[in-house]
Order: sequence, then structure tokens, then C-alpha cells
Amino acid sequence: MGSLVSTRRIIVSSSNHSRLEAASEYLETLLGHSEVLALAPTRGATDDFVRGVSDRTGALYGVHRLTPIQLAASLATECLARAGLAPISRLGVEALAARSVYECRSELSYFAPVADTPGFARALGSTLSELRMEGVDGQRLAATGAPGSDLARFLARYEKELAARSLADLALIFEFATNQVASHATHRLLGLPILLLDVSAESRRERAFLTALAGQCPAVFATALA
Repeated sequence: MGSLVSTRRIIVSSSNHSRLEAASEYLETLLGHSEVLALAPTRGATDDFVRGVSDRTGALYGVHRLTPIQLAASLATECLARAGLAPISRLGVEALAARSVYECRSELSYFAPVADTPGFARALGSTLSELRMEGVDGQRLAATGAPGSDLARFLARYEKELAARSLADLALIFEFATNQVASHATHRLLGLPILLLDVSAESRRERAFLTALAGQCPAVFATALA
């Protein structure tokens, strides 16, 4: 195991079989020596992968299977409790987006003709979540033109609604989780070798979280689709 403590490897291939085979071989080198944190875009993907390895090696113990979101939520739990915040659901995001539309309706320009149409609140909720995950500054957004100005109004109102209801969205959860990792907080899943199965960080906050996580673990093995 001595040669493994500083390992950083990534396998990029268009072949699903090749990526999974390489990941399987890596996991097998750790079995019996260390617990492992296995992350994939879905929990089902990690379950299927570990099940395939166990078919060859027997029952596996100490392999923690999660998605990045699930891991971030676990790491952020203590921070959320201290701040008196509760995670917001997808339906909750849509409801707050609808509330933001209602509160901003008299100030809108670009989105005024469509703000009351079916599906707008749902689409706005997704957009606001993406803006928050990218850490977009509202003032800079407002300076980009009429669409950006309206979105900045929605974003400011949405953030006020979150705070007023003591709710934490995914962006805040990732922020808390990243801070926990960076501060070397004690957590049962921190400090383990990490296996990343085709995990693509699609937002700034996700990238910051995974970068911090990789920097604090003894070994990282990642697969990526070419």
C-alpha cells in the first residue's frame, strides 16, 4: 500500500468496458487494506459497479457508495444544523421561483410577456439553481442586458426567500461541504481513497467541492468518457 498513498490516476476511454475494468482492478488493489469512497453520477451506477466486482471477488466491505450530491449533503449536515437551515426540495425550488415571479412581476421587462405562462416557474427554478451553482454575481448579471436584468431581480428575490424560510439550496450545501473538507473537519468519509466513476463536475461549486475533496484524500482514481 505504500505506493498507493500519493496515487492520482485518470483513465479516459470511449469504451465503457475498459473504464470499468480499470476501475475494478484499482478497487481490488485496495480490498482488505483500506475503506474506499466510490462516487458516480447516480447511486445505481455505483451499486452496479460494486456488484460486478463482488461477483469476482466475493462480498465487499468498506466500500462507501454515493453520488457527489449525497456526499456533499452528508458533509454539510452539521453546518446546516448549526445555521438552523433545512435543505430545499425540487418542488420547493419551483415554489420559491413562482413566489419570486409574483414579487417581481411589476419590475419585469424582458420576461414580462411570459412570466405568467405555464412552466415558467419550473424553468426559472432550474435557471436560478444553475446560476447559484455557478456563483454568478447578481450585479454583473444585471449589467448583461434586459434578460440578465430580469434574472438578477429573480435571483435576488429567490435568495431573500431562501433566507426568510431558513432553507438551503444545493449551492449552499456544496459550499458548506467544501468548507468542511477545506477545514479538515472530522468525518467518517473524509481521508479515504476515492474512486470517481465518470463523475463530471458541471458547475463551479461542484468542481470546487471535488477539487477540495481530492486534495485531502490519499489516492484518487477516476474514469472519464473520451
